[in-house]
Amino acid sequence: MALFEMFWKPGVFSKPPLGRYIRLRLVSLACLPATLLVAATSNAVAVDVSTQSQLDAAISAQSTPINVVAGDLTVSGAQVIAPATDLSVATGASLSVSTGNQTVGSFSGGGTLTVTVAATLFIAGNNTDTAFSGTLSGAGQFAKVGSGTLTIDNANMSLGEAYIVQGAMAQTSGNTTVVDLAVGEQPGSVGALNVSGGTISFGTGLQVGDFGGQGTVNQTGGTVVVTPTCGDTSHCASLNIGNQGGTGTYNISGGELDLTGLLNTLGRTTGTNAGSTGTLNISGGVIDLSGPNSKIVIGYGNASASAPISHGTITQTGGVLRIHNGTSLFLAGQNGSTGVYNLNGGTLEIGGISLQAGYMNANPNYQFNLGGGTIQVIESALVTSVNATLMSGTVSAIDTNGLGATWSGVLSGD
Repeated sequence: MALFEMFWKPGVFSKPPLGRYIRLRLVSLACLPATLLVAATSNAVAVDVSTQSQLDAAISAQSTPINVVAGDLTVSGAQVIAPATDLSVATGASLSVSTGNQTVGSFSGGGTLTVTVAATLFIAGNNTDTAFSGTLSGAGQFAKVGSGTLTIDNANMSLGEAYIVQGAMAQTSGNTTVVDLAVGEQPGSVGALNVSGGTISFGTGLQVGDFGGQGTVNQTGGTVVVTPTCGDTSHCASLNIGNQGGTGTYNISGGELDLTGLLNTLGRTTGTNAGSTGTLNISGGVIDLSGPNSKIVIGYGNASASAPISHGTITQTGGVLRIHNGTSLFLAGQNGSTGVYNLNGGTLEIGGISLQAGYMNANPNYQFNLGGGTIQVIESALVTSVNATLMSGTVSAIDTNGLGATWSGVLSGD
């Protein structure tokens, strides 16, 4: 049997004052550090608790489920919740965790859970589907493990950072706020975020496939908003698809993705981290880039010429990619990293000088393939020097929309 071991290291990539992230790997129970939990067999029955003494007794008996139905209760000192425990915190109740790392089998409810110390709450190891609509807060972190799905409609996840290490989270309705989420964190991790309704907002970042992990966002409806709330727009809010050696995929077939942060990337890495791969598939819906100097960079890469190469790809078969004036779409990033944009359907709405070849790169490595979609000029006349390839057997269009367009790049192909 194995659990996740956690390591703390300084943040490698730019983030706001949170500044730290977790490292997870599977280890045998024989070598678990004292701050992690060791599973134990229990025949205890379900317990509803509303006083501290009731909670203390339930933890001591390794009861499951433990339902916090009322009160302001605390897990403290040397207390350890049994890893298989199904934990719920009802609306109006609160639970504070001021110990080291804790693992629970599942988590649900509508109350408040606060991780008051620099520790991590690992949840959903029982591989069940649950829902939480309350508040997660504090200085700690939250890691979703297990194969089940945690639905977070109307939740407020204002704690340090959240990670989907295994399984999925789902947004189906209501208004949900998250400070920082990594979908698929660490090598061997596979995580997903599924959005079908409501609005989910990220104030610092959304990383899809992070630090060697594999992550996927599937958006079929609703609204995803990545907008700065950290107070420093140079460090937030960012969407990074394929980040720091990770492999990330964002599939949008409906709804809207609103990006107002300074930098949004596909295939990003910094320092000595491995190369990343990021893919954005647009078959429907709307992606809207706005905000002063906001950017999307395909194949962002690394500032170091000796660093591993990263890759980014946008494949559009439907929907709208809207790039407002004052923002930029870069077809390639730094050094040898590569960017590909396959405009096979749908519409790229863009104007002004927003369509650029290389981000901080005089010799960018990119492909802009026109295979049946439409480029529609918006807001002001389009002026660009990028090269594009007309794909054989397809018909593409440039709709000047009464504004005009000047294209000084090379248009090649059949």
